Amino acid sequence: MHGVAEPDIHYQDTLSQRFAERFPKEANGGFDLILANPPFTGSLDAEDVDPKILQVVKSKKTELLFVALILKMLKIGGKAAIVLPLGVLEGESKSHKDLRRALLSNQVEAIISLPHWVFKPYASVATAIFIFSKGGSTDNVWFYKLTNDGYSDGAKKEPVEGSEIPEMLHLYNSRFDSDYSELRNKYRFVSFSEIKENDYDLCPNIYLREYKYPSEYKTVRLGELFTIVKGSVGAANATESGYEFVTSSGAFKKYPSYSFDGEAICIPLVSSTGHGHASINHIHYVNDKFEAASILAVMMIKDKYKDDDLLKYAYAYLVTHKDDVLVPYMKGAANVSLNISRLSKIKIPLPPLNVRLDIVTGFFKKRKEVVRLERELLDAIAEFNKISSQVRGMI
Repeated sequence: MHGVAEPDIHYQDTLSQRFAERFPKEANGGFDLILANPPFTGSLDAEDVDPKILQVVKSKKTELLFVALILKMLKIGGKAAIVLPLGVLEGESKSHKDLRRALLSNQVEAIISLPHWVFKPYASVATAIFIFSKGGSTDNVWFYKLTNDGYSDGAKKEPVEGSEIPEMLHLYNSRFDSDYSELRNKYRFVSFSEIKENDYDLCPNIYLREYKYPSEYKTVRLGELFTIVKGSVGAANATESGYEFVTSSGAFKKYPSYSFDGEAICIPLVSSTGHGHASINHIHYVNDKFEAASILAVMMIKDKYKDDDLLKYAYAYLVTHKDDVLVPYMKGAANVSLNISRLSKIKIPLPPLNVRLDIVTGFFKKRKEVVRLERELLDAIAEFNKISSQVRGMI
């Protein structure tokens, strides 16, 4: 039984050459077990990488090359457990997807997401433990979300109560027992077909969420219903007057020109909260000439769906389910965000027309009332501020 942690590889050497020097017998696929925490960032020139590794993944990124190297060094039936940045599991480049396909063509067993602060103060990167065996094939992957590792989230790492590590280890070891049951937003098996449907994305947040699409309705991707583009104006460029200017804030601003004309849904692409955390505060419905900030996606219904009130229905659904269907697709180690490609692949359920119309009627009736009350509140606040200013001038 062999173990490897933090492989010491000099960039001027080829990746496999260095391992061959340290472990000559095992260098060509002889390890039973590899435990590793490879470097999270780095870059190598192609001539410094063994061509056999480049056959698995063509990349300069060390976090991808190390995984390919570990796969190469395992014997058939050998197992690896690697700490990886989430970018390896959710990155959208061809290299990222090729590597995940290669891994899934073996037996990926489990992905355990770790607390965002686990490597502080040295790094603040979202990570996961990736467990796989060489050979076989992947039928199901066990996902687990670890939120308490027994230490505080600060740089000092003070011990705290409630570590989930014992529970996680028990569940991992008993996951095939007859009395095992899943907790959907904490741990569950995800089938290979579901992963393939998500274009080989292994982001834990996509699979560990409470929400399930209603089984009685078919689902459709947003990109099939909408033309989706980014806004093009910086949010800071608002003016005193002009056309409606939609930003990520709750209230519309103004801008002297417009790029869009008609009914649209505007969705923020950048998280509304801090470092490493995904959230969306406001999704906007617009039906006018308007401009949109560059941190927004503008969705306009395709012509063949304009008569079905699909846009209004989609708006009602996305507003009420944004944390279920939008936020899990926000990615990034630091600046968490969506992009047009991921947004277009997100699905919404499509009930019959009569159901959609009932939803739209009730939702927009109440929305109209809320908008009226918000305007009255803003007017009242402005009047109150005016009177307050007069009082200050009098006494």
